[in-house]
Amino acid sequence: MPANPTDETRHRPRILCLHGGGTNARIFRAQCRVLHGLLSPHFRLCFAEGPFPCTPGTDVVSVYRDFGAFKSWIPQPPDPIVPPEIIADRILGALHRTMEEDDRSGADGKWLAVLGFSQGARLAASLLLQHQLGGTGRDEDEVDFRFAVLIAGRGPIIPLGLGLGLGLGADPTGTSIAALSLSLPTIHIHGLQDPGLTYHRELLERYCDPQTAEVVEWQGDHRVPIKLKDARRVVDAVLRVARQTGCLSWDA
Repeated sequence: MPANPTDETRHRPRILCLHGGGTNARIFRAQCRVLHGLLSPHFRLCFAEGPFPCTPGTDVVSVYRDFGAFKSWIPQPPDPIVPPEIIADRILGALHRTMEEDDRSGADGKWLAVLGFSQGARLAASLLLQHQLGGTGRDEDEVDFRFAVLIAGRGPIIPLGLGLGLGLGADPTGTSIAALSLSLPTIHIHGLQDPGLTYHRELLERYCDPQTAEVVEWQGDHRVPIKLKDARRVVDAVLRVARQTGCLSWDA
């Protein structure tokens, strides 16, 4: 779902945004409306859509029942078992199509970050690790993921390999994905009333380098922060890390 190509964001650095399971790009854009408004002076946010159809969650139906079809990044049981290589190809194919559509619409900013919620946060962490290990399967003059924003994300890391059709589950030296740590910066957004908080902290503690991970806690449950005071804390962390990683100048 690329934004209007005539808007002012088309030349800004881009953030690839990944929805949770049982929603879609349109819903996630609505869920991120406050974050989007605060970040749009600095970044262009582009919302990708998962490749697998699925049923919506109960919390999604209560607000967005008319916003289907609903999608996920991982096949939903009881669907037939899909080989990991096919899952990875479908995920990366969906992401690359979204990025190419945004390019065709007139946007030309470099892809510098990934933002995800819930299942999308798990994928965002996985993409950042893939980039750390060797790239995204696209020209790195265009794609250079430097940090990820992980909202209510849990593990394990999805072994996407180093590009379409390549091996899964190991880096080029054969090291197991489970033994690897994300050293690129991560921003973890944790709702203190979220029933899955323990799992979100596990993603932070098990898969991310504490020297490059930052945590923002807020008094909320399993959702994207929409109150201005909460969203501003998230955006402040994003802008700080973006400046530290050279995505933005310090006067931006």
